[in-house]
Amino acid sequence: MSYPAGPQGPGLFDTSFATSTIGKTAKLAFVAVILLAGALAVSGLFSAIAQFSQLRFGGAVSVLSGLIDLVVYGGLAFAVLVLGRLLVDHVVQSAKEREAVAAAREAAEQESTD
Repeated sequence: MSYPAGPQGPGLFDTSFATSTIGKTAKLAFVAVILLAGALAVSGLFSAIAQFSQLRFGGAVSVLSGLIDLVVYGGLAFAVLVLGRLLVDHVVQSAKEREAVAAAREAAEQESTD
């Protein structure tokens, strides 16, 4: 039985091989934002249906409450979708800018050592 002589890859604290995972994380975050906005919209729809089903007990108050639920939950879903998308885009763009600055700094260091 033979044992390997030593580690075959980079060491534990060697981060020169590290790659950015912002792209994968951004896709998952955007899917989560879409799911949250969808859940808010569906919740508003069910809440409005529940208010409309109380029509025989409350009359106009039930109709207005149902319409208010549709507008409020729809607005919240839209706000979550727009603001979530803006936040994910901002994080991705700032990560790309940091990578570009790091690459430029590394290129400048390589030129100064040559």
